[in-house]
Amino acid sequence: LPGIHMSQGKGIGDMELRIRGFDVSNIQLLINGIPESSVDEGWIYWSNFTGIEDFAESVFVMKGISNHHPFSRAGGTISVNLVDAASDSLTRFSASYSNLSGNKIHFLHSSGPSRNGFSWALGGTWRYGSGYKDQTWFRGGNYFLNLSKTLGRKNLLQLTIIGCPQRHGQAAAYLPDSI
Repeated sequence: LPGIHMSQGKGIGDMELRIRGFDVSNIQLLINGIPESSVDEGWIYWSNFTGIEDFAESVFVMKGISNHHPFSRAGGTISVNLVDAASDSLTRFSASYSNLSGNKIHFLHSSGPSRNGFSWALGGTWRYGSGYKDQTWFRGGNYFLNLSKTLGRKNLLQLTIIGCPQRHGQAAAYLPDSI
């Protein structure tokens, strides 16, 4: 049974992902049902979504083309659904440290459903580290905002804003993997 293969690169956000043997140009990424892959080549720049897992409610991976989803591709589809402020009230805070690139401070708060139908969720993450190889340092963060308004029994209006400002170094091409 063909599956998913992922290999970590030498910096944060550097990775190779394959579904059913297809490279990233044949894999569709959806965030809250909205296609994020490049229209022309299909490439996904995962470093633009560093930390999106901190705000994910669910991740669904489908192998191969779907008759049910108009944006599917030959390799498959990865669908990420972010926290919905109208569903649950929650508060999260975490911090972690490693000697390479896994340093992270994270928070998320969601108001949950309210009587007037307005809900909100706000979150942020700060990541930093020196990287696996010289000059592959990383400094960056993520921000997340979800505003929801319930309109009757069957309709929900949502606005979701996500971002990933970052700066990172790059090792020169001539540096060996081990020194």
